[in-house]
Amino acid sequence: MTDFFESYAGKGREAQLGIMPKNRFQAAMTDMFKGTAIQMRTLDLIATTYGTGDPDPREPGEFLKVKWKQFAIDFASRARCQCRTSIKPSGSLEFLSRPNF
Repeated sequence: MTDFFESYAGKGREAQLGIMPKNRFQAAMTDMFKGTAIQMRTLDLIATTYGTGDPDPREPGEFLKVKWKQFAIDFASRARCQCRTSIKPSGSLEFLSRPNF
């Protein structure tokens, strides 16, 4: 997952720190999970949870940037845990919309 995000993050200092603009992060997520039923609200919640930097003036409570590297680490950890317990064989991303993700 981090390799995929790195291709969207670019080459600058922030990309090396694991930070990218929110719109780029959401585009990467949409592309990565193409064909799944991931909702825009879920993407917004992820972007808010992992938000950093200046507040987004167009979307109160959100930030202009996202800590994509930390999200990828947390996602991989959570996905491994879900696979061991209750993820459906179809590879469902249902756990993304559960509380505490």
